[in-house]
Amino acid sequence: MSEPLNVAWPADPPTARVLPATRPESPPRATGSGAAEEYGLLLVDDHEDNLFALEQALAPLGRRMFRAGSGEQALRRVLREKIAVVVMDLLLPGMDGLETVTYLRRLEHTRLLPVVLVTGVGRDDAVAERAYRLGVGGFLLKPIDPWSLRTHVRTLAELYVHARHPGTAGTGPQPGG
Repeated sequence: MSEPLNVAWPADPPTARVLPATRPESPPRATGSGAAEEYGLLLVDDHEDNLFALEQALAPLGRRMFRAGSGEQALRRVLREKIAVVVMDLLLPGMDGLETVTYLRRLEHTRLLPVVLVTGVGRDDAVAERAYRLGVGGFLLKPIDPWSLRTHVRTLAELYVHARHPGTAGTGPQPGG
């Protein structure tokens, strides 16, 4: 099981909303038209509070967000939805984050899908090396700075969508942080 996310919020944190345990997926935002807006973000963590914190940190990007509570759920989701980036906890029940990335790399459809791994277990150079050998786009330690997470995810999403649909990168919202 993973540890709580402990996102380091700015001095004035956004107002928190109480959400039901099973809420519908966030609707796509009307920020433009084209292939870029079709691609969402997949957030994978077995703790509801971590998923909520990730959603809050990534909401300014304006992309649709999907949730998964395990590696197995994440694999099913990436096969059903258009995903631009997966943000996944390293420690998950059943199949962990590295095992999930291994499976993603075996499938043609998901071989190049960007993955950002997050962990609260501290720095482990052997795990980080294995992650980078699998081609992860980032390996972040908790507590995560929301601006750093957004920057990683925005850049990876734009690169991935542009590679799949040339001419579409940068068509989404461009927040300052």
